[in-house]
Amino acid sequence: MQYDIALKTLLETAREDFFRAIIGENVLEFKGIEELPTETVSVRRSDFPVRVKDENGEEMIHLVEFESHWNADKLWSMLGYKARYVEKYGLPVKSTMVLLTKSNVAVNVLEEREITFRFNLVKMWELPAKEFLSQEHLLPLIPLMDGGVDLTIEAERLIYESNAPEKFDKLTILAILTSMRDMDVFRELLRRRRDIMVQSPGYEWIVAEGFEKGMQKGWQEGRQEGELRKALDTSRIMLSRNMELSLILEITGLTESQLREHGIIP
Repeated sequence: MQYDIALKTLLETAREDFFRAIIGENVLEFKGIEELPTETVSVRRSDFPVRVKDENGEEMIHLVEFESHWNADKLWSMLGYKARYVEKYGLPVKSTMVLLTKSNVAVNVLEEREITFRFNLVKMWELPAKEFLSQEHLLPLIPLMDGGVDLTIEAERLIYESNAPEKFDKLTILAILTSMRDMDVFRELLRRRRDIMVQSPGYEWIVAEGFEKGMQKGWQEGRQEGELRKALDTSRIMLSRNMELSLILEITGLTESQLREHGIIP
């Protein structure tokens, strides 16, 4: 699933709130920044490089990296990004890893002989979800937080009732991130808001991952199961009225083996 792309999409409309509440930086101004050429370094789409001016008027570059699971080797890539942006722009560079899934071994420093690289490590599972219900632009992040699964439906309601023009995207991102924590809640979100989510370009990520196909299969199986239960109930009523078995089978479309399997006839 394209979790990192979903988060990058969210940042496009929630940069100020994200930097303040998640990263802990008060940014006064965001500026566009030219990505490094691919022949110099392979920049994945999950990277979020941004040039900012902080509350003290200092200009710097922030590099935000989203990781669904802890991978110590990723630190070398982050160090490489930092070095190249420093070389290109001559500005201070701050690096942040936003880790989405709980890890007991994640650390905020890379040490290798003469190299020491420290960065900001945000552990999403430690953030209190309840405190973010009032953060309109950050509601899609609720499922990743402490206690967030229980508050996901409430977050969905708040997004749905808002007048934000990007609420289609927010609902889709909420569903995508929920799938990392609880598939049952994810399916419930898709069931409730699929008609809205399909209006978001991000819904293609859900389709691409096969979730849409799985939901349709589940709905079809659910309908078939409901039809079977209804036919079995009808056969019980007909038998209680001493109707001929052959007639019951003809009307309900069931077989004798199905009736025996469900204990309707011996």
